[in-house]
Amino acid sequence: MSCYAMQVNWMGMSVFIFYICALGFYLWIRIAKTLDLGQYLGYGIFVLCVEVMGATTVILYGTNLLWNPVNEIVLQESEDGIGPGKLKVRISCDSLQQKSFVFGCHTPEV
Repeated sequence: MSCYAMQVNWMGMSVFIFYICALGFYLWIRIAKTLDLGQYLGYGIFVLCVEVMGATTVILYGTNLLWNPVNEIVLQESEDGIGPGKLKVRISCDSLQQKSFVFGCHTPEV
């Protein structure tokens, strides 16, 4: 039994498969019909290689989005509302006397 739970996003999967099919069709047309540029065949091959490298990165990114390989631990907030990503800072009003604005400063009790 695996400790990872996998949920399938069918909408994302269908968009990803559509992209793969469209990419295959585009590359087929690109290679079969427009690769031969006469005396500039080298340039056509270079541009095709750049297009394939760009498509490869999009495929890897889409795969990463569909099958999230990172197992994240969700931290809970404590009783006083402090949790991950939240910072609680208290500033004394004495340090802000020269300022014309004060953002919820805390006055220490004597």
